Amino acid sequence: MNQLEEQLWNLQELKREEARFKKAEELKPWIKILKTLQVQIEAGEQQLEDLRKEIAKAEQKTTQLEQQATVLAAKFSESKKILQAASGSLKHLLMMQQALLTQEEQYQEAEKLHERMSRKIEENKLKRKKLQENIKMKKKEYNESLREYKKLKEQTGLKVAEVRKKLEEVKAQLEPQVLKHVEMAEKRFPLDFVAVLKNDTCTGCRISVSSALIHNLKTGKGLFHCDNCGRLLINWFE
Repeated sequence: MNQLEEQLWNLQELKREEARFKKAEELKPWIKILKTLQVQIEAGEQQLEDLRKEIAKAEQKTTQLEQQATVLAAKFSESKKILQAASGSLKHLLMMQQALLTQEEQYQEAEKLHERMSRKIEENKLKRKKLQENIKMKKKEYNESLREYKKLKEQTGLKVAEVRKKLEEVKAQLEPQVLKHVEMAEKRFPLDFVAVLKNDTCTGCRISVSSALIHNLKTGKGLFHCDNCGRLLINWFE
């Protein structure tokens, strides 16, 4: 392998390295983690909002029940006094007693419903607290993952810059005419524009090349293309 061939091979290796860093395979797991956490946080915040509305609605209902129970209690007390002081026919007294019993049942039902609603509110408040803690934990995990992602992204950017600098250094060593040949081959084979002559075969297209090309590669110092695929062909210690 002569100096030109070595430069061409190095150029291709650097191009591949640049593409690998730009593809950012190392960043993909972190992107997946961040997206998953973001979805979980958004879902948790929606659940929190739903709970907030449910608690507010239940608290409004309990306030109404408290007011209703107060009114019923007052009515029951007043009706009880009236019944105790009442006189008249047995039928009239029984009707008053029945009305008093109905008021008592309504009052007790309101009290039971108020108690159930109060328990439900406390349960939802406990759920809300746990959900808030979980969201807080997820946000912390998200921020930590984001820092790691940014750190890795910065490192990747530095590596890309370093590779590009090396690429420019190699290109600066090549003649303009050579660079034109490189660009032509690179358009067809972006990361595989240089192939090796191995066992009289191009390792790019894996087709045997002509005897004349083999002779030129082994004896000449010029720039040669595979006469089948058009890749730049170099003689690798043949």
